[in-house]
Amino acid sequence: MKFCKNCGHELRDNIKVCSNCGTAVVTASDDKKKEPSYVSPETAGQIPREPMDPKKKKKIIILVSTIAVIIIALFIAYKVLENMASPDAALDNISEAVINEDAGAFQNAVTTDISGEEALAYFSYVDTELGMSKYQDMINEQKIYLADGIAGNEIHDGAHTLLSIKQNGSKYLFFDDYQFVIPKSNVYVEETGGLDTFEYEFAGETAVWTTSDSKFNELIPGNYNFEGTGIINESEEYEASVQVSFADYYDRVEGMLQADLYNVELVVPVLSYYGMDIDSEDISLTLNGEAVAEDKELDSYPKIGPFKYDEEYMMEGSLAYAGETFEMDSVTLNINADSDELYSDYEESIPYYTLEVKFDEEALYDQQEKASEQEQIEENRESFEEDMEANAENLVRDYLNALEFMYMFDDIGEVEPFIAEGSDVLDILQGNMDNDSFGNMDIQRVSFSNYSKDGNDIVIDAETRRMHDDIDDPVTYSTRYTIQYNPETLELKITNFNDL
Repeated sequence: MKFCKNCGHELRDNIKVCSNCGTAVVTASDDKKKEPSYVSPETAGQIPREPMDPKKKKKIIILVSTIAVIIIALFIAYKVLENMASPDAALDNISEAVINEDAGAFQNAVTTDISGEEALAYFSYVDTELGMSKYQDMINEQKIYLADGIAGNEIHDGAHTLLSIKQNGSKYLFFDDYQFVIPKSNVYVEETGGLDTFEYEFAGETAVWTTSDSKFNELIPGNYNFEGTGIINESEEYEASVQVSFADYYDRVEGMLQADLYNVELVVPVLSYYGMDIDSEDISLTLNGEAVAEDKELDSYPKIGPFKYDEEYMMEGSLAYAGETFEMDSVTLNINADSDELYSDYEESIPYYTLEVKFDEEALYDQQEKASEQEQIEENRESFEEDMEANAENLVRDYLNALEFMYMFDDIGEVEPFIAEGSDVLDILQGNMDNDSFGNMDIQRVSFSNYSKDGNDIVIDAETRRMHDDIDDPVTYSTRYTIQYNPETLELKITNFNDL
């Protein structure tokens, strides 16, 4: 049995051409004819090699082809993995994402876990602080450094690290692994604007910042504007936002809170009025009927609030001064966000309106004068009452001197200043003069004893040695005087006397 050497098809005897593929069939005699001259008689007589089994040949071809395909696939896979592990490709992805402002691609390209808000803020920061072209140039520089085997490099804008490249072990067994990190910084907001909490969207969730903690968030470099809702007392809501610009800070990064509200700065001129001893505690203020600024030092221009724009508020107050109460000139607040009367301080994020707490200045100075007079009276009274016994003695002594002149000039007016109005003393003395008694009265050796005081009534005994026309020799008198004290006028008047 014979087979075609070309296709392996079975051939019949004496056939010259393969009926399957058309190939000429070579016979044994033809082979002999074609034997080269160097074939020796010994080799020429050997049996020719049988052709390979086509099925076996096919298996070999398949095996070789499979191995070739595997080698090619491995090569392709190596190249793919090499490209995937290439820091150049990673840097290209980062650069492309930043330039195209593709937040999703950027999040996938860097190692640091960042939010979409951070990605967009980063793009804005790069664009404003470096420029996209320069950023791309800095990325390309990093490729050169890595190609030269220089690792651990950073892209830095002079204030913040925008990208840190670090070699970190191997990847896919054969290649160096790199991390592309964007360092985050703590961001603080010191001025709260009176808000208790601030709610805003971040990383697909509602974030809540409690203003009692000055740390607002941890963010990569960027220009941020978080819009949200400020809350006071768990229910009062205000439109608010927090802006963060990393370009304004080098070390400690701070944000600025802005809200749809304002504060009121209190100015109280009465606290600095000359000569008036007025303190914050003397002033009571109310806002829409509710006490306000109770714990504030009003002389230090305190701020109260917050207040909502386009809402009406009534500020009223009173001042207790020198025993009188004075009402302030009430003020109605209704401020618009565009008002020219709003001011802002560099250190404060909430604008403020200046409100002057006014009281009647003229009335206060009048009361000050009255108070000063009353204070002087009180001081005099205190001093007078401390020496009340001596004052009573002086009264009686002066009265006795006047009594001498009364009898000398026959004038009751001499003693009238010392006698209480409505008493019987003047009538008694007038009767003495009408009867021509006690003429040329001479009073000597005055001494006092038995002083006592009950409320405003005073009793004191005076012993005197007297001489007058009705007697031949001096006589010693012991007289008890009853005196009335007027604490308002600080005056002492004799209401009665009795000779003992």
